[in-house]
Amino acid sequence: MDIKNTLLSAKVVIESMMVLLENEDVDISSIKFKVGNKSDGYESEDMSFESLIELTLNWLEEAKTIPNVATVGSELQSWVAVHSFSANRFGVPVVDANAIAEVIEKLTGANA
Repeated sequence: MDIKNTLLSAKVVIESMMVLLENEDVDISSIKFKVGNKSDGYESEDMSFESLIELTLNWLEEAKTIPNVATVGSELQSWVAVHSFSANRFGVPVVDANAIAEVIEKLTGANA
């Protein structure tokens, strides 16, 4: 299963659980929890379960915009093959570093 389908599945599971809780008259706005524990040296303040769900659903939406690594790798490999040229007398393929940086930025949004 690719990452986009995994994200979609996670969203459906969370939304389905929300419906089940609502059908059981569970008020999720009243549920609080903490992350970590004092004995390990870290324990968060009380957090709202409702805010955790909202944050998670927002993160899942943002994560869908992350390019698939295999797709980016294939695009880069194709671009390098098309845009490389032989160095004068060495016969070694050369690609302009600035040009490849521009392609990487276009594919991933990364800015070097």
